[in-house]
Amino acid sequence: MTKVQKKVFSKETYQLMAETKTDTEIAREFGIKQPTLAYHKKKWFGGKQDAEKIQQPDQEYQKLMGELKVQLDKKKVTVEQLEDKIHQLTETVLKKNERMLEIEQENERLKVECQKWEEGVVNINKTLESNANAMRQLAEENDNLKNDNNHLTGMVQKYRQELASKGKSEIELQEIVRTTVKQLAQYI
Repeated sequence: MTKVQKKVFSKETYQLMAETKTDTEIAREFGIKQPTLAYHKKKWFGGKQDAEKIQQPDQEYQKLMGELKVQLDKKKVTVEQLEDKIHQLTETVLKKNERMLEIEQENERLKVECQKWEEGVVNINKTLESNANAMRQLAEENDNLKNDNNHLTGMVQKYRQELASKGKSEIELQEIVRTTVKQLAQYI
């Protein structure tokens, strides 16, 4: 052992290191053999009483390590619980994503159906517009026919008056009206 090692390697240094390391690890760290370390321990701690002093930190270390292990085990349980919760949440998210996809597909199907209905409504509106135009045309024709009817009724009354003034009978009048209507029908 060199002079530098002797200064660093002391009873206090050993006691501090013994709290966390074995004698083999301490000897290796200082570059000495285990018998040399045993010699120094015997010199420093001499009898049994001093050896117990060095064992006391070792017992405290073991106690602390036990407490740390209990805490670590609790943390492991907590981690496992958290992992279970993450797994459950992941499953929930996957199910919600699946449902969302189903809803989106249903939405697309409904959009297509709505487009069909809209096209149907457009076609119905076109048909209604066409029917309205046809109704206007029929109304115009009806007005024309009413005018024609009024004109013919006026003519019939005029003929009745002329025939009555000439002394013709109702039967003769009806025959003249039929003939006139037939003639007019040819022009319509």
